[in-house]
Amino acid sequence: MQMADKNWLEPVPEIGSRTASIPYHAAEEGSVSDFVPKMYYEGDYFYLRGEYGGLRFFEGDNYSISLLGRYRYFDIPKQYQRDFHGTNIDMGLQFEYLFNANSPLQLESVMAIVTLMLTCVIK
Repeated sequence: MQMADKNWLEPVPEIGSRTASIPYHAAEEGSVSDFVPKMYYEGDYFYLRGEYGGLRFFEGDNYSISLLGRYRYFDIPKQYQRDFHGTNIDMGLQFEYLFNANSPLQLESVMAIVTLMLTCVIK
């Protein structure tokens, strides 16, 4: 079965939200929430699957290798999220093998993209 046989012709947008409990005593609030935009699209080379997407650069009859980007959650108290760059995007590679149309095996190797911020402190 070719991976391209499962194309969705038009992007499907979706909006979600998520709430996580914060167990730290230093937290001003007991939970954090995220607004999560999602998009679903399956093309010959490019795909979006909710909170991750990729660019296929090699494809066989029932497997593919892709560059991958994935939305990563970081559950720390809201007042510290800016200091630690909070939620971010992970990038890496994905190997996907299809046993059948509804049974994929996905192996991923990802690394965090750290946003560098320069701060000048004048005393």
